[in-house]
Amino acid sequence: MIWIARGRGGWAFWIPVLLLIVPILVNDSLHVFASGSRAFGWTVGALGMAAGVLTAALGFYWNRGPGFWTIDSATGLRYFDKSAKHSLYFIPMQYWGLAYCVLVIFIAFLKR
Repeated sequence: MIWIARGRGGWAFWIPVLLLIVPILVNDSLHVFASGSRAFGWTVGALGMAAGVLTAALGFYWNRGPGFWTIDSATGLRYFDKSAKHSLYFIPMQYWGLAYCVLVIFIAFLKR
């Protein structure tokens, strides 16, 4: 798997995987979710929203502050970097969490 992450931005990918994909895969053998299609949908929706909120909260926490001083490897000059320290595909981690929440709400309305 190839992704571009800075800092702890890779967690923007792994948090939804751990909270959504793993329980769905082990559901048949361990019966993680309640029986019934509506209960399954609500449980997956709640886990998706939890993944979004956790990702956004960690992103806001880890990316707080005005920026940091760094040295450009090509020129050797020191400059103040205002970009996000923790990002996935150059998108700050907190925005991934907000996107997950919006996606869960969109899917919930789409299923009705």
